[in-house]
Amino acid sequence: MSLPCCLLDLLLLRGVAYRLLHALPLGLLLLLLFVLVLLLSMLLLLLLFRLLLLLFRLLLSMLLRLLLFRLLLSMLLRLLLFRLLLSMLLRLLLFRLLLSMLLRLLLFRLLLSMLLRLLLFRLLLSMLLRLRLRLLLLRLLLSVLLRLLLFRLLRLLLFRLLLSMLLRLRLSMLLLRLLLRLAASLFVLCQGRDDGSERQNQDCCSDSCKCFHGFASTLG
Repeated sequence: MSLPCCLLDLLLLRGVAYRLLHALPLGLLLLLLFVLVLLLSMLLLLLLFRLLLLLFRLLLSMLLRLLLFRLLLSMLLRLLLFRLLLSMLLRLLLFRLLLSMLLRLLLFRLLLSMLLRLLLFRLLLSMLLRLRLRLLLLRLLLSVLLRLLLFRLLRLLLFRLLLSMLLRLRLSMLLLRLLLRLAASLFVLCQGRDDGSERQNQDCCSDSCKCFHGFASTLG
């Protein structure tokens, strides 16, 4: 019940009480007064109970609102904290991903540089080996050519030596034949002139000696 209705009821009860007081005896009035006091106390108790109930409902609603606000605030804080943690985790994952990519890139660059250096070293080594093999082949060819040239020179020298020896031998044979023929002819001439003078024998011997020396000088 609302407050105006209660006041109206009180006014009606007052009017009724005044009429009863003028019409009824004293005992009955006392009983009615006791009943009225009891009713008023009951009404007051009812009003107090309603007020307490309203206060309780008000406090309960305030507590519920406070709890709801606290719950919403806690949820909001948790949501913000979760969002913050999620953002930090995402940043950490992104940083880790970037770091791993950077490390992989550096490792790939290092491996690529090492591979290129290894290939370059292998290429240089192969070129040096080929150059050394070519130099060895060239030295071998030069040594073979020099040996062949020396062998041909030796053959040519031996051939010239043998040819010169043969020529000298042939010339010596020819000289020996000529000397033998000359000696035979001189002997014949000297024997044919045995009856000549000693002067002629000396001239013949000197002429033969001059001829022999002249022939020997022309051969030498």
